[in-house]
Amino acid sequence: MKDEIEAVASIAPPVPIAVIAEVLGTSADDVVAAVEELEAEGRAESSRQGVTAWQTDISHARLTALASRLATALAERDAPPLQVGRAQLAAGEARAAFDLFTTAMTDESSTGEERFEATSLAIDAGRDARLPMRQLAPLLVARARALRTRGETDAAVADIEAATPHLSGEDLVDAYGFAAALHDDRQHPSDGERTIAMALLVAEREGLAAKVGSLLTFQGRLLARLGFDAETERVFERGMQLVNAHGTDLQRHYASLNQAWTDLDRGWVARAENRYAAARARTAGDDRIAQAELDIAIARAKFPAGDASGAIALLDSAEATAHETDAPVLRFLATLARAEGAIVFGQPMEAVAASDELVAIVDESFPAWKNRAASVQARALLLAQRPADARDAIRRGFESTPRGANGLRLRTELEALAVMAGERWDDEAAADIADRLLQGGWLLAAVSLLTERAKRENRPELGRAAAALAHRIGA
Repeated sequence: MKDEIEAVASIAPPVPIAVIAEVLGTSADDVVAAVEELEAEGRAESSRQGVTAWQTDISHARLTALASRLATALAERDAPPLQVGRAQLAAGEARAAFDLFTTAMTDESSTGEERFEATSLAIDAGRDARLPMRQLAPLLVARARALRTRGETDAAVADIEAATPHLSGEDLVDAYGFAAALHDDRQHPSDGERTIAMALLVAEREGLAAKVGSLLTFQGRLLARLGFDAETERVFERGMQLVNAHGTDLQRHYASLNQAWTDLDRGWVARAENRYAAARARTAGDDRIAQAELDIAIARAKFPAGDASGAIALLDSAEATAHETDAPVLRFLATLARAEGAIVFGQPMEAVAASDELVAIVDESFPAWKNRAASVQARALLLAQRPADARDAIRRGFESTPRGANGLRLRTELEALAVMAGERWDDEAAADIADRLLQGGWLLAAVSLLTERAKRENRPELGRAAAALAHRIGA
């Protein structure tokens, strides 16, 4: 009896005592006594919701029969669809389980973790039931989106790659767009831009003008990271025209965010701050994480624009949200912003401390961003007059930066830092890198290198050029 109670409690936990008793045809008192023994042995635990066990040694045939009876008992008591579905799946009723899991995916009374579990189980049940992939593909996309928010980018990419061959029309456009965002997360803007190009082909063929506009604004963001400065402007101009003419308020919101991110990447900090602030004003009040992300973005623009107190106030609020929501991405972004701010305002101890914390966070949770963390740490170490340590950080940055077009922007910035950290100043290398930064449109990094050249080469005209460029971008 005890083994069977453990088995029932492992199928779709937590299982109420009365349900276990009904499934096994015994009394509740007998179940309670057996559960107490199982708890003493560390094989189960009980709560007000029922009994939870984690494994069972009974035969598969017996377990299947018990699962069938459990599914019936749970359904008669209007148990949550997720729980009934787990019992149905264990009973071999994959098609019925699939329907229950898809219902559970939209159950607003459940937690985000429960909806994620329901999505994964629906995919498993659909495969067991041999449902066509065109029916499962939207579920794979939904799970990929959830995986991205959990930081599991590689798993999200696998789901999207499995889904896209079985999608069409607007669903395919959205999947391609999301796949491009995943490439961007992994610092592969060239791959993302190619994926956006495929999405644009489908969207234009289907006559989806608003989607075309949205995609173009994301393409502009990726082109900026690849150093196509003039093309970026042209793509954004056409994209915003289409979004403003045909898009929804939400599409216009994300298009303007793409503009803001692009401005920040290229160093147009005053413009970025204004666009982020406008987007922040439109963000729904109940989405605290999205609001905090925008607060951090505004802070990152405020620091180089000269407003340290305003930036710090925003970061204090965002970090409180990070603590309350247990959102690691907010901690990462806020630490990045603090390190950048300390560098801009010439605070070496604070800059080094924040950059060290940033490296630790990245090593633990965001390995794709090791190169960016290393570049920030190198800048902090240079500020602290520790060039040998900066050179070590720069080396790590090069080692973790993608080769070719994907890593062009950061690799050029690292080359600039390497010249600054060198044992001897190289006039020709500094001039070459400054030209490439200007041609790529990465203007804040160009200002930094021009300023350094003015000091090292005793050339006031370069200082005047750096000041003029800084004034132009609002830094």
